[in-house]
Amino acid sequence: MVSPVLFAQVAWDEGVCIATAATLSSALYALLTVLALASLLSSTLKSLSSHGKTRSTIADRRFTVFTVPKQRFRDFYIVGFFVTCAVVSLGGDVAATASNRIVFTLVLLHLARRYHECAHVHRSTSSSRMHVAGYALGILHYLCLPFVLVTTKDVTGVTPGDESNHCDFLFILGCIFFQYQQHRHHLLLAKLRAHDRSASDPEYSIPIGGWFRFVSCPHYFAEIMIYFTLAKLGADDDENAAMMIRLHDAGPQGELVRNILSALNLKKRWFLLVWASLQIIPGRKKEAPSIDLVNACGMSEEIAKSTTVEIR
Repeated sequence: MVSPVLFAQVAWDEGVCIATAATLSSALYALLTVLALASLLSSTLKSLSSHGKTRSTIADRRFTVFTVPKQRFRDFYIVGFFVTCAVVSLGGDVAATASNRIVFTLVLLHLARRYHECAHVHRSTSSSRMHVAGYALGILHYLCLPFVLVTTKDVTGVTPGDESNHCDFLFILGCIFFQYQQHRHHLLLAKLRAHDRSASDPEYSIPIGGWFRFVSCPHYFAEIMIYFTLAKLGADDDENAAMMIRLHDAGPQGELVRNILSALNLKKRWFLLVWASLQIIPGRKKEAPSIDLVNACGMSEEIAKSTTVEIR
């Protein structure tokens, strides 16, 4: 009779389990990306993904019923943090490789920082809500995230060449830099909702200063770059692993970029409703210099200045 302990030891092959989980997670990300892209064309799916002030752009009141407070965003990062810790703890030799230790350390730093921002920096009002479907997808995203970010070169046993290692240090610095920039701009946004705001002050203002001089949503741009650097830390030049790497890298990045573009589209609609007669500051883009939002909202520069807060 096979001992249960021995059976568990034989059944638990860290490399196989993590590789399987990573593949399933990548497939799930691909499905979510297809659904997410469809939401750009479907008003129903778009309504399910809205949250906070962008929910005011929803015309169908059916999607305002099953909601949770926007403060529950912190649950995403709690789930992601503990799942990542579990992967590190139970992942054995695979999770203990130098490449994965670096990636997981940066992921845990990102998740802990985002939780801190949700709990102590962001100033969401009691009326800020998000649909339960969007909440569930957020939980699912962070359940899968650590498995997708396991570096493929370690899962497949491929050893990277010296040339690829030369770039790792730059990607590590880049990830830390963009995490700092995202935190910085979240602090700047929080200043727009000071606790001592009078009743006559506008509830929302247009931020300028920092990267807001160049893009409308630098915190979203920083998020894209954070995931880009994490994915590149797991990249490898080996041809046999190239397809698997592309699948793993494309999962979280594709879903993230799609979510951000959808959020930006909702914010554009919100600007049209709130400041229909105004125009965004000339020269500013949406989240990156290549995507234009300058004339999307029809705001005149003179009126924009009266509703703009200089933040540093």
